[in-house]
Amino acid sequence: MKIEKKLELFTRITMSEIEEKRRVATRESNEKFKNDVESAVRAAEKQARERIVNEQYSVGKLKNKQTVTAATEAKRALIALRERLTDELFKDIEDDLRNFAASGEYAGYLLDLLQKKTEGGYYAYVTVTQRDMALAEPIKRRFGLTAEAAEEDFIGGFRLISEDRRASEDMTFLWKLNEARENFSILASGQK
Repeated sequence: MKIEKKLELFTRITMSEIEEKRRVATRESNEKFKNDVESAVRAAEKQARERIVNEQYSVGKLKNKQTVTAATEAKRALIALRERLTDELFKDIEDDLRNFAASGEYAGYLLDLLQKKTEGGYYAYVTVTQRDMALAEPIKRRFGLTAEAAEEDFIGGFRLISEDRRASEDMTFLWKLNEARENFSILASGQK
């Protein structure tokens, strides 16, 4: 074989080997690039999932806080409304009691109630409002009780007091009104 042919054959073989090495290098490079890209994508996806979980947790906490805040505000508003309505109701009742105490029917009611409460003869004194002191003489005659004017305005009714002044029974409208209000507030608040 001639030298030129050998040279040409050598060149082709060398070029073929170079081409094969280039193809192998390209394939390896592409695989490495593909692996690097896949790895980067997996890392980005993992990071994104972690951020989503953290955001969901933060949003959940915020939602819970807002729910608790809203529930607390609603409860406060409800309590304030209940107190306002209770105040209005008992103010109306107090007005009705004052009107009744100023009516013509009141004196008969007061004397009938005194009759029921003094049947045992235990009490010696009765405290009444300034207005009811007009009934002091009939109270003394009918029940043997000494009537005394109250220092405070208890709307109507009376307070019975024992001879030694250690025991008393409060039948004043104000005491009954306050007792009813307290019981109403306990029932309205759900306490037992």
